[in-house]
Amino acid sequence: MSPDLRRGACPSLSAPMQTGDGLLARLNPADGALTGHQLAGVADAAEAFGNGMLEISARGNLQIRGLTRASANVLADAVAELGIAVHPGIEVRTGALAGLDTAEIADPRPLGEAIRKRALPLADQLAPKLSVVIDGGGALPLDELVADVRLRAISARDWVVEAGGIVLGTGGPDAAVDAAIFVLDHLSERGPGARGRDLDDAAVSAVSASLKPAPQRAPAQATLPVGRFPLRDGRMARGIALAFGQIDASSLGTLAQAAESETVFRLAPGRGLLVLNMSAAEEPTLVETASRLGLVTEASDPRLRIVTCAGAPACASAHLATKAIAAALAIEIPDGSGIVHLSGCAKQCANPRRAVATLIGGAQGYEIETNDDAMRARLKRIAESHGAAARRRSA
Repeated sequence: MSPDLRRGACPSLSAPMQTGDGLLARLNPADGALTGHQLAGVADAAEAFGNGMLEISARGNLQIRGLTRASANVLADAVAELGIAVHPGIEVRTGALAGLDTAEIADPRPLGEAIRKRALPLADQLAPKLSVVIDGGGALPLDELVADVRLRAISARDWVVEAGGIVLGTGGPDAAVDAAIFVLDHLSERGPGARGRDLDDAAVSAVSASLKPAPQRAPAQATLPVGRFPLRDGRMARGIALAFGQIDASSLGTLAQAAESETVFRLAPGRGLLVLNMSAAEEPTLVETASRLGLVTEASDPRLRIVTCAGAPACASAHLATKAIAAALAIEIPDGSGIVHLSGCAKQCANPRRAVATLIGGAQGYEIETNDDAMRARLKRIAESHGAAARRRSA
């Protein structure tokens, strides 16, 4: 096993990526699901073979930091022994409550399975970060996730198909899957650098001809994966989130062990963790444990309004200690403020696309992008109190 140093490559258990604090491995379980036993096992492995820090990414992946070349191999073996199911091939996301949500318009999982199976022979010819998002609607819409191909339910039998942000049309489940595969096949012919936005006019016309016109609609309002979510069996899922997307192995292990060994957790976009099939009587113990461990348990928590990358020293590209800045900002961010994005470098990883203010680190200093003068002054003061150089420009 060797680390993957390509720009735009995705880390995985078999191909970890070099970062500032060692190698980073990413785990994307099937349906984002882990039992309490499996989650505790991953935490133990992160402590034994990494630096003991884990993350849930904005897209809902579990990441293990601080590995070495040797320990990454042992970690992969340890995770394999836990029996965690993973989907081969390209990334196909169906949502953390897929098939369970009482508010779901249609179950996206059958479409996801069909696309995974048919796209598997194309995987090596497609871009490493290419993704398909299949949104069945419901309590946790997936509009915030960037997708090369997106299928979105508008009724029990109708799905809107998009590629690279362009609406191609609408059709039934089979027609929507066929359209998605057409797009993926076309992109595979253009090479592993092609993304959904690179679909040419002829391909757009060809796939649109197989679909019906799609109705217009505004993007769904983002919903954080925190709080109570009713499930179809009459029970509920309780969502919590990692503060700034990060947790230490000991805390994650404690959380996992506080649940029954066969309790199912689902990783959720938005750096969340959903505990499935809880009863109302079980909820207080979970919330108390999570709060004590420093996790986010309420949607009003100001930490949810700060989006940050790993920052220095964890990321070799970062020029700002974004996690420390985020912790300081959370104490004084005003109620009702919009999203603030903290980026350690110009790549702006984890960009939420709807930030009211962005702090960007650079080799020559930092930048602040905002129209909010009070937030600009607050970010300037906090950044400089954490060793950031004076900004070189502000927009």
